[in-house]
Amino acid sequence: MAEAPNTWLFGVSPENWEVVKSAHLWAVQTERVRDKLRKGDSLIFYLVGSQPSVFVGAYTITGNWEQSTQPVWPDEHAEGRVKYPWKATLEPIRVGAATVQSLLQELSFVDAKKNWAMYLRGSPANFGHAIPHNDATTILAELGKPPAQYEIRPSRERAPKPSTAIKRRIRQTDLRTVPEHNDLRDMIRWIGEARGLVSETEVRINDYRIDCVWRKPVRKQPDQVWEVQIKGDFFKGLAKLKHAWDLWGSEPFLVTTDEYAPEAKRLLGGTFHEMKDDIRIVHWRDVVKLYNLLRDAQTIEKDLRL
Repeated sequence: MAEAPNTWLFGVSPENWEVVKSAHLWAVQTERVRDKLRKGDSLIFYLVGSQPSVFVGAYTITGNWEQSTQPVWPDEHAEGRVKYPWKATLEPIRVGAATVQSLLQELSFVDAKKNWAMYLRGSPANFGHAIPHNDATTILAELGKPPAQYEIRPSRERAPKPSTAIKRRIRQTDLRTVPEHNDLRDMIRWIGEARGLVSETEVRINDYRIDCVWRKPVRKQPDQVWEVQIKGDFFKGLAKLKHAWDLWGSEPFLVTTDEYAPEAKRLLGGTFHEMKDDIRIVHWRDVVKLYNLLRDAQTIEKDLRL
């Protein structure tokens, strides 16, 4: 017996929303997200940066996922490369504007009504879970009413340039010796900045401190959170990532070694099993390789005056 279609929530920027409406397609970055969304499922979009926050449309996935070799979103065109390789065609169900806050009391997937914004984080939102059928029906009904008035909140913040202080302190390193914890943490921060993101270290989340967080300049909550665990208490490191995953809906990354990776996987099969499908276990060498490559690329660009 075929499974019933699911409904998923996704945030969409104003620029990308214009593409969705005109081209009737959706593109995602990872196979993990692609594999969650099936033909026949519905997508409900909320507009990132809208004031007040609004749902703006619902679509059905009508095509199979295909790997794209051409840019889809404006940021891909600007960079001249494909960043979201998996795309599928959509068919509109309803387009409008419904304020999120006016529906909060009726939406069962929003348990913590005062912290409703955290349910609109991640890709897909709602901590990567589909929303209940009744909630989808509620949103669709509101989208059928005269559209709510809203504005787009302009982004005044620019992503910082890669930190020269970090570049001076961390020399290009080889792959034979594990760097110090803080050096790996700062490499991750520098990589985030080099990618045009707001990248911060030692970010407090309640009683914890996350080693490094990345977010897009238009976002207030982190999109990705990083914890470096090359020794010490793995339980505490995973607890911090789980807390950020629960509260912010951020993608968790754990940087570790060959020696400690099995322990991390063991804990992810038990206590922290809920985020097992979302977390990425990253070898410290991959962080160093990426850091070195990006530094080399910037040096070459500078030499060529690009």
